[in-house]
Amino acid sequence: MVDTKTIELFRRDEMVFTVQELIKKALAAIGALFAGGHPIIVAYSGGKDSVREHEIRWMREHGN
Repeated sequence: MVDTKTIELFRRDEMVFTVQELIKKALAAIGALFAGGHPIIVAYSGGKDSVREHEIRWMREHGN
C-alpha cells in the first residue's frame, strides 16, 4: 500500500519570507525528503488557461 499523505512545505504563518528565502527553504525541504528515502511525485501546471488566452489574443490581432 502506498502512503499518499500530503506533506506541507510551509505553514501559513511562515509565509512572510522573501522569494529567495522561500526557494532556499523549499530546496532544503525537498532535499530532506530525498535524503529520507521518501517517494517523490511532481505535479506541474502548464498554465493552460493563460496560454489559451494568449492564443486567442494573438489570433484576434493576426487574423488566424
